[in-house]
Amino acid sequence: MADAAGDKRFIGAFFAGLGTLAVAVGLWFLADAMAFDDIALSARGEVLSVERHQSVDKDTGQVTYTYTPTFRFVGQNGDTYQAETHVAASVYNFRIGTQKDLLYDPARPDEVRLTGFGSRYGLPLGFIVGGLIFAGVGVGLLITGRRRGR
Repeated sequence: MADAAGDKRFIGAFFAGLGTLAVAVGLWFLADAMAFDDIALSARGEVLSVERHQSVDKDTGQVTYTYTPTFRFVGQNGDTYQAETHVAASVYNFRIGTQKDLLYDPARPDEVRLTGFGSRYGLPLGFIVGGLIFAGVGVGLLITGRRRGR
């Protein structure tokens, strides 16, 4: 029984560590998103093209797609820019010519993000919530492993 408790503690420590790492990465992404929001200017952009990326699950063979749109927009200084989103997403399969609200870095107008909450904060929050779940499961396994190991 002591071996099972030891295994449970090991797995719990692994989950807690992995969860903590995911939370740290999520907080770093969140800080980056918030810093971008502080300096970003808004613009209305037109979709010029959409690049499709394919992923195939090695186990199931299931194919999934993500998309990276390229936008043309006029900055607040009057210059016209072209930029693609900083991440690809399955929901970015826009029609050519579609108009979207954007945020861009005036010092680096090639860095553009969509204005929606999910577009800006979905990735950081996903890491944070997922990490908290993993860490919680890990702590639970650590606690129950200790109780059984006594």
